[in-house]
Amino acid sequence: EPVHSKQIAEKLHALFPGAKSLPSPDELHQFERDAMLISVAPVKNEARMQAKIMPWTGWPRAQEIGDVLRAMVVCGTAEQLWATWQAIRDGFDVRDGNGRVKNNFAPKNTFKPPDMLLNVVVGFDGYGMPVVGEIQLHYRPILELKENEMHLFYEMQRAAAIAELIPKGG
Repeated sequence: EPVHSKQIAEKLHALFPGAKSLPSPDELHQFERDAMLISVAPVKNEARMQAKIMPWTGWPRAQEIGDVLRAMVVCGTAEQLWATWQAIRDGFDVRDGNGRVKNNFAPKNTFKPPDMLLNVVVGFDGYGMPVVGEIQLHYRPILELKENEMHLFYEMQRAAAIAELIPKGG
């Protein structure tokens, strides 16, 4: 596990000591409905980072990559959702000039399930410059709907060619 993924995982588990590790959204059903869950994805691969910066013509091009580090916190209750937002805001010092909040709980696009995307600055003691990561904040009933019913539509929209939608080996 790269040091960057480990760092954001450690910080999230320190902020939420009672949270359980969620290996994949596919495994939501294995946890109690009101459990707080943390999932940390691998660092975004080079091909996906290239795809995100190609349309960007400004300098530095890397400023368009706000989610090299990716994590999600899944909240089982509305109270957890509010407290989690506050803890992440304070724990990562999210403010103007140091992070970004995209609150999709009142989306203009009604086809996108509600969530909150938080770009946070993650520092690394002795490992160089800070990196911007994205923490997705989800309300479990909505995430379950998204994963079970809507994820295919997201994949279809993102695919550059039909071949990308065909399962490997199938």
